[in-house]
Amino acid sequence: MSLTLLLWLACGPVHTAEPPAPTAPLPVAPPPAPAAPEPLPPPTEPRYAASHIVLSGEDRQEEAAELRRQALAGSAFDELARARSDGPSAPRGGYLGTFQTGTMVPEFESAVASVKVGEIGPVVHTSQGWHVVRREAVERARVQHLIVRWDGAWRSDDVGRSREEAAQRVAAARQRIAGGEPFRDVAAELSDSTDIDLGWVARDTLPPVLDAALFDLAPAALSAVIETESGLHLLYREP
Repeated sequence: MSLTLLLWLACGPVHTAEPPAPTAPLPVAPPPAPAAPEPLPPPTEPRYAASHIVLSGEDRQEEAAELRRQALAGSAFDELARARSDGPSAPRGGYLGTFQTGTMVPEFESAVASVKVGEIGPVVHTSQGWHVVRREAVERARVQHLIVRWDGAWRSDDVGRSREEAAQRVAAARQRIAGGEPFRDVAAELSDSTDIDLGWVARDTLPPVLDAALFDLAPAALSAVIETESGLHLLYREP
């Protein structure tokens, strides 16, 4: 008997292993969706001040994010705003001034309120586009006010006074105040309004010409005569 036959009888027939059947690839789970940003808390103060860079269009989120990164890295915010913002505040370096809470889009107000003064807020989207915001300090001053009207000034047709007479009256008032008489006393006598003590006034809340005059004054200073369509004004910025 041959050696091959003996091995076959001892071990049994040799079976060649079948190759494993191909298996279907396991399904790959899609990457998780990015988490929605946490909603920003609502504003808690009565007014805020801000500057912003606004990029018009729905597809400019990443561009806004890049501008924010540049501002955080030290680039001058006002220069970025002048060069890149699409808003009318761009020539002012993006400065919007002071606004009362509730007068801006809620998302914008919350972005401003979410950071401290001088800090850059999160990128926020409104109907105007994508915004990069910086919170600014609210400037304010205590002010007393005197106005002298004349016939023909806005809402002043019944005062019985010419423009020249009004100018003489306000000049006399200023001379008395500059000479040491209390502003309130002179205003109570010569002003055509009983609203003498205006209290704390934030920047950008008065008509522009009065606002500029007030915030150009040092504390405890009296303004020059200021003319508006309503009359001739004096302002006193309290210490």
